[in-house]
Amino acid sequence: MSLLKYIIKHKEIVPVLACVGFGCSFGIFMLTRAAVKYPDVVFDKKNNPTPWLNVKPNQQVKLYSPTDFSKITTDRPNID
Repeated sequence: MSLLKYIIKHKEIVPVLACVGFGCSFGIFMLTRAAVKYPDVVFDKKNNPTPWLNVKPNQQVKLYSPTDFSKITTDRPNID
């Protein structure tokens, strides 16, 4: 019996499969986002060994933050 025939015969499994599919997709999305966006994930230690030092005070790296980072001014001196 194929999976499609089983799903057609047992329709109560459709919400479970939808939830599992959504959860897997969201998990893959969050892993990809963490690998690309977050400064504490380092793939290239040769060219940029400390990427967390390059985060500006008004740069948002979180997925959601109630603070509007575009209105925050830089209050610390430039060390470069």
